[in-house]
Amino acid sequence: MNRRTCYVALLAAAQAAAPGTAIAESAEELERRVRQLEDAVQQQQQIILEQQLILDRQQEKLSTIDARQLEMTRGAGVRQAQPSTQPAPQSAPGTPAATPPDQPVGEAPEEERPEITVISDYGGVLTPTGTLVVEPSLDYSHSNVNRLTFRGIELQETVLIGIIEASDADRDYFSPALTLRYGVFDGFEVEAKVPYVFRDDRISFLVPQASAPDIERTDSLDGNGLGDIEIAAHYQITNSAPYLVGNLRFKTRTGDGPFDVKRDSFGIEEELPTGSGFYALEPSLTVLFPTDPVVLFGSVSYQVNFPDDVNEQIGDVTVRDVDPGDAIGVAFGMGFSVNDNFSFSLGYKHHFIFGTETEIIEPPPGDTRKEKSNSLHVGSALFGMGYRVSEDVGVNLDLELGATEDAPDMRVLLRVPIAVSLF
Repeated sequence: MNRRTCYVALLAAAQAAAPGTAIAESAEELERRVRQLEDAVQQQQQIILEQQLILDRQQEKLSTIDARQLEMTRGAGVRQAQPSTQPAPQSAPGTPAATPPDQPVGEAPEEERPEITVISDYGGVLTPTGTLVVEPSLDYSHSNVNRLTFRGIELQETVLIGIIEASDADRDYFSPALTLRYGVFDGFEVEAKVPYVFRDDRISFLVPQASAPDIERTDSLDGNGLGDIEIAAHYQITNSAPYLVGNLRFKTRTGDGPFDVKRDSFGIEEELPTGSGFYALEPSLTVLFPTDPVVLFGSVSYQVNFPDDVNEQIGDVTVRDVDPGDAIGVAFGMGFSVNDNFSFSLGYKHHFIFGTETEIIEPPPGDTRKEKSNSLHVGSALFGMGYRVSEDVGVNLDLELGATEDAPDMRVLLRVPIAVSLF
């Protein structure tokens, strides 16, 4: 007896056993209902089979996914920096204190590194091995300086005898650049940055006079050309929180320095420099501490500016040895994830720049004197945003607002890191 015959017999027996009820359905009706039941069972089996195929394909993808895809997928709680200048930001959860019951006994899983690029040059996971990051960028800053200078003597607080000079300077700096970063091996990357610089300054002078019209003068200067090329290396020291990244940056003097530009017979600049004119070496240490969904970061640096024998005639004097002041820098802040693709960051950075020492030879009889400029405090509030357009492309916007008199009023940096896997 086949299955369909059994179904028909059971249905017939059930109806016959019902008290007070006559058999209302014919054998053909019972056969139709059995076929409907069989069709429903076959449809359910087909759905289960399709779901199993989907699960098998997902399992196959998970088993064949490469290390780089895992790094982009894992710990997506906080999704550049690098510093930074690194690819799209991401944080990683910490290693659990105890092994869960379903965790197999054996080698402990490696703790994932936080991948966060909150502010340019601060924080970030290094480029994966064999990956090249091409990062075009646009850098713009604006400064406005108003100064009131009094040259004379003060008899009382309200009585001044001498000359009062007011000056106003508007300085604009625009620099497109191309940065390349390459992951040499796990935890180590090299970097090169080639900038082009456009500068424009507008300086106005006003000298009030009691018995004559005020003296007004406005000077406009500009300059453009190749800036100072930079070469850097980054190495991740630790593989667990807090993460330590050591950095070493070398700045060349490929741009025109302040002693390379054209000057008039009085020694006044006729164009603006596009570089510093001095070699510089800057070691620094970056600390990253993930605490989901926030990643805290901090950085300390020391920039050494190498002296140079300029030996340049400027006006009536000769400038000999120039020793630019070194700089000490600190920065700290946090990055916060809004979702898997967007994050923002807040921070503060401060640089203390020592005064520059200059050796000057006066006109005949040729007396030599040394001058030292004042030290500078350059502090800025930091705000950054990062958006991951795709797995290999990100967009980062960094904003700096000057917090001290020596800092630029505003700086905006737009970066578009594009990752290319070479092997």
